[in-house]
Amino acid sequence: MILSIGNINLDYHIFVEKIPEEDEEVLSSKCILKCGGSASNFAVAIRRLGMKSRIIGCIGDDLIGKMLLEEFRKEDIDINFIRIIKGVYSGQVFILKIGNESKRMIAFRGANSYLDENIMDFKALNNILLIHASSIPSKRIEKIFEEARNRNIITSYDPGSSVIRCGEFNYNFIKKLNFLFLNRLEARLLVGCNELSKIAKLLEINKDLHIVLKCGEEGSYIINRKNILYSKAFKVKVIDVTGAGDAFNAGFLYSYLKDFGLKMSLRFGNAVAALKISRMGARELPNLNQVMKFIENFS
Repeated sequence: MILSIGNINLDYHIFVEKIPEEDEEVLSSKCILKCGGSASNFAVAIRRLGMKSRIIGCIGDDLIGKMLLEEFRKEDIDINFIRIIKGVYSGQVFILKIGNESKRMIAFRGANSYLDENIMDFKALNNILLIHASSIPSKRIEKIFEEARNRNIITSYDPGSSVIRCGEFNYNFIKKLNFLFLNRLEARLLVGCNELSKIAKLLEINKDLHIVLKCGEEGSYIINRKNILYSKAFKVKVIDVTGAGDAFNAGFLYSYLKDFGLKMSLRFGNAVAALKISRMGARELPNLNQVMKFIENFS
């Protein structure tokens, strides 16, 4: 079973032609509600690929929280370690899609802000092969990651750019990791650039670390003490990139756990992400048969 830790959200995809000026109202051509949250997306992606999935997170005691729980039940995800915070609204993210050019995101953390080690039950680590945390400050998960390492559980972390920007990334936490997932922005925030040689300096903190760099349409890399591997991206029509990084992480780690090898794990992660971005919504994720068929068609 795979354990994920992090945000549980409801995403509002709001389509507009422009950002309103002060005191101005603009009409939205479409509004789509989808469940989201980085760790939640990862948990669903792993389950759809065929592995058992468990999540630690927080929701409010509101209608949105009930909706989020029901979606997890439909996906057959273990929700026994989700905490319901009374008197608090569940997390919500408002995603403005502006014409055909760009998007803006406004995040309300809500119950997610209550997620820390004081409410995490170490029983959640029972029967776990791998633990993955997303978009949560490292100080909130240090103890559970230490316990995971003591139990020889594989550890994986995707900090998210907001964590790094807020100065909540602890470089010493790298010592507790087997895998560190970064996109180009996060790598630049951590080491000042996207040069692979500079990113590889993080290996000085943990020589056994695998750094996975996600570069979108330019493909993906894995950097470790032995070498640097690369896999090019699949070309697909892009509908929505929300949750693409979470999909990649799930695809990569699934492939790694199945002993496909690091190079194939990059390719498999690229494939899961490609299928996701061709659909609307962070949870529009493929199953294993769809991924295998997709890769076969590109062979």
